[in-house]
Amino acid sequence: MPFVRLAERRYARHASRQLLDLFWLEQREHPELNGRSLYQAVVARRLGPEAARAPEVIRRAEESFTDWPVERELRFRHVVHYQIPQASLSMMVTFAWPPPSHMVCRP
Repeated sequence: MPFVRLAERRYARHASRQLLDLFWLEQREHPELNGRSLYQAVVARRLGPEAARAPEVIRRAEESFTDWPVERELRFRHVVHYQIPQASLSMMVTFAWPPPSHMVCRP
């Protein structure tokens, strides 16, 4: 499992940096965007062909981070914190080791 944790940390660092770079790029290209509309544009750009899912990602980030423990405004860090674990969960399946076909049962 140490390999999985290392891969997750590396992925989180890379994804955070990528999202921040996209945030700055969107801000430069579309200075009229701010808040939720800016975050949605960043997520859409990152999702590429699945850009239509961006509003759903923003909505779920908002549900996950703005209501509890106190009500607060959606921030970009909430979007980042929501996106990274979602993708990281799919990595866990990819990096599961040993594969089930190599498992050995011993009495």
